[in-house]
Amino acid sequence: MAARLLVDPDLSPEPVFEEDSYEPLREALIAGGKSLEEAIEVLRQSWTRRQDTLRAQWAQQVQQEADEREAEELAAQEEQQEYQRDAAKKKAKFAPLDMDQVLSGDYRPPIAPYALRKMDLKDYIELWYFTPEATDEAKRKLHSVAEETYTIAKIEEGLGLRPATAHSPSTKVKPDSELSLLEYVRAWRRYIEVATECGWPAAHVKMLGNFFFAVEGHPFLDREPRGLGERALMLYVETARLRWHTIDRQEHKGVNLGVIAMDLLDECWGKVRY
Repeated sequence: MAARLLVDPDLSPEPVFEEDSYEPLREALIAGGKSLEEAIEVLRQSWTRRQDTLRAQWAQQVQQEADEREAEELAAQEEQQEYQRDAAKKKAKFAPLDMDQVLSGDYRPPIAPYALRKMDLKDYIELWYFTPEATDEAKRKLHSVAEETYTIAKIEEGLGLRPATAHSPSTKVKPDSELSLLEYVRAWRRYIEVATECGWPAAHVKMLGNFFFAVEGHPFLDREPRGLGERALMLYVETARLRWHTIDRQEHKGVNLGVIAMDLLDECWGKVRY
């Protein structure tokens, strides 16, 4: 693959092949039977052919950069449109009534409004909010509407009132690094379900599922002394997820977490080991 050009070839002047620096090339051509004038013309034609090749490469490079900018602009427009669609979803309203839909025993426990809002915004949220302990707390709060307090919050139309629970993290929340393996296993599956329900891109959901599954079955779980491997993996989950969201927000890059970064995992092992 040709090296990327940094300067337009048309900005490079034609060399003066009569100069001393080109004497070895002239002498070699003359030794092959060329006259001085013919040798200079051969050098000039060779340089011209090289310039034509570079011009074609430069034109292709300029077009490629223009195409990339156009693709980035389209992606930014699509992201803005998706954000606007997400904002429209946040307006308080009843779900459409389906008279054929009745209650059944297949019921998934609710997620705290605070966590749901984080998921809607594609923000970082601790996996604890998707554990049975957290969903039990969310269920209790959802059934205590009469005692609910409200807070002033910014909404699409300006300022309005929202339940305080929608803006308040739980006092019982635990960082990912403090989850047990069982809590982690139960939490990440519910997290993936909620991410899908919140309209996260399918590719992102699949990648995160691969990430969580890779951690769940990682050989570090059997590393001696027992228990420290699990702690290292949970610290890895917390660190990797925080970095992933930070890179997404600040650098606007999507990083694949599906492949375990062994250097980072070894760093986490060192932190829990000593």
